[in-house]
Amino acid sequence: MFFSLALLACSLRLGASAQDVRALERRTFEAINRERRRREVPELAWNEALAKLARSHSARMAEKGFFSHQDPERGYLEDRLDKAGIAWMRCAENLSQVAGYDDPVAEGVEGWLKSPGHRRNLLDRGVTQTGVGVAIRGDGAYFFTQIFLFPRPVER
Repeated sequence: MFFSLALLACSLRLGASAQDVRALERRTFEAINRERRRREVPELAWNEALAKLARSHSARMAEKGFFSHQDPERGYLEDRLDKAGIAWMRCAENLSQVAGYDDPVAEGVEGWLKSPGHRRNLLDRGVTQTGVGVAIRGDGAYFFTQIFLFPRPVER
């Protein structure tokens, strides 16, 4: 709850509502699927639990002043997924910090596509689900986290 409020507080300082931030997340999701379609890679399904985890990571980076796949208190993606109770067989994470652009989504996605590791995550046929989280820091910097996942089958 604290990080949702922190995200909202950061966003409101810039005049961005929670609805505006969610729209940026959806635009990022749509842009990624557009790139996957262009390359004949199956689209990803939206996973709200992943989006919630991604939002938390973006908000923590914005508020705590770090930019890393490793949260100093919560660990790497695998640790965060396990702590959130999200079962996974394969996972990956893309991060972006963007400032000073009219379209931070386009800039972030373009940056990911130019980076071999990020591009590999974006176009990985072995993942089927994703969630995107965006936080906006008071100075106008946008923090994007996108989590990619192939879920572990539920045991019966």
